[in-house]
Formats: sequence, structure tokens, C-alpha cells
Amino acid sequence: MAIILTLYIILSLAALFFACKTKNIGIICGYIMCLYGTVSSFYNSNLNPFGVIISVGLLIISYSHYKSISEYKRLSFYDNLTGLYNYRYFADEVSRLQSSRKPVTVLVADVDDLKEVNDNCGHQRGDELIESVGRVFSSCTRESDIAARIGGDEFGIILPGAKRETAEVIADRIRRKCKEKGIDISIGIAVRRSCSNMERAVDKADRRMYENKREGRC
Repeated sequence: MAIILTLYIILSLAALFFACKTKNIGIICGYIMCLYGTVSSFYNSNLNPFGVIISVGLLIISYSHYKSISEYKRLSFYDNLTGLYNYRYFADEVSRLQSSRKPVTVLVADVDDLKEVNDNCGHQRGDELIESVGRVFSSCTRESDIAARIGGDEFGIILPGAKRETAEVIADRIRRKCKEKGIDISIGIAVRRSCSNMERAVDKADRRMYENKREGRC
């Protein structure tokens, strides 16, 4: 009997853990009441073994619910094509880092001639090119960096605490690896000093990227 109770408690606590992760108050209260009733029945020598089966069912339901919510959150923050963060997450991080007193360097990049690739080779080839650039960004950034696809052919990187020299090294690495794949990319860099505006830094990096593109400095 004690083994059944122990198993029931373990399964119920596991189900309760995933229910708490989903922040579903109704499910959480139901689990607590169910667990309390089972423990009480044990001390009254009236434990029902079918409670274990019920616990397994509740665990499956709560875990499935938890996985669904986790997948929804993942899809809401990541770009499906590249696997990088999307514009929404990038913008949220720009707002969050506004209060940071540390310097933040921003890098904005744009794939050159993507429209011509789409027009001449088809959108599938254009998507393959974007995917390839996404892999380059993933391989060239640090774990602490926030690399995102912020537009159709536009990418951004937030480098918290990084100096301009660090961003230039990363930018050179990205340009070189893209060039090896036959892709030209224009990049602009701006540094947000402590207490200055993050959005202005992003705009400045964007302007510098377009200046480099017009002047042919990829």
C-alpha cells in the first residue's frame, strides 16, 4: 500500500509541476485536491489503486499542455526559416537593454541583390540563400549575442557589453563566410553608450548599413 501511495505522490507532483509551468490555476487546484484526498484516504486505510492510473492520465495531459505552450512560445520568438530570433524578440531585447548601463553594440545587415535572386531564380532559391545566411550568423555569434532575422533580407545582432572592435571582428567573419557561399552582404555597426537610446543605436547601424551598400562597401 505504501508503494502505491509513493508512486501516486510522485506522479501527482510531476503532473503538478507541469501544470504550474502552464500557470493553469484550475488544473493546479484540481491536482492539489486530488493529492490531498489520496493521502487522506491512505491514512484511513482506504487507498484506491486506480488513483495511480488517474495520476498517469493527469501527467500525460499536463505534460502535453506544457509542451504545446512551450512550442507556441518558441514559435512566437523564432524565425521559422533561419532558426534565429525574429523581429518581435529583437525589439523586446532592444527595449529591455534600454535600462542597461553597460555599452551595447548593434549590428544590422542586409543581403545584397536578394530581389534579383527571387526574380531570376525563384523564391525557393531566395529562401535557401536566407537559410544559408542564417547559418552563418549562428556560427559567427557568441552565446551571449542576440542574432535575429528582422526583415525579409535583413538581419540584426545585439552584442551586450561588446566594444566596437568585437563587432567588427564578427562582421568581418560574417562577410567572409557569406562570400565563400557566393553571397554579398552589407553591414552597419553602431555602439550604444551607457544611458543613451537603444533605438537610436539600431537606426544608426541601419543607416550605416545602407551607406555601405550604396558605396559598394559590403
